Amino acid sequence: TDLILQLIKHPKILITVEEGSQNGFGACVLQYLANSGSLDNGLITRNMYLPDVFQDHDTHDNQLKSAKLDSTNIYKQILALVKSLP
Repeated sequence: TDLILQLIKHPKILITVEEGSQNGFGACVLQYLANSGSLDNGLITRNMYLPDVFQDHDTHDNQLKSAKLDSTNIYKQILALVKSLP
């Protein structure tokens, strides 16, 4: 929890990325942030996780790309959030 609080200081963006489903690690982080009052000051958060769909069998890299969890899509998400900062 100390690390999470340290990470949200600047620039007030937090993205969690997991190769799991919705309601996993990212949900636990958001619950902690909500209960600690850390979401009350305009923190921008996004959770990136595997979609709730049947995913075709493929290489690990292709599965991540299909789920938009590859480095290119993570970068796009970060860039979009940074550009949205005031």
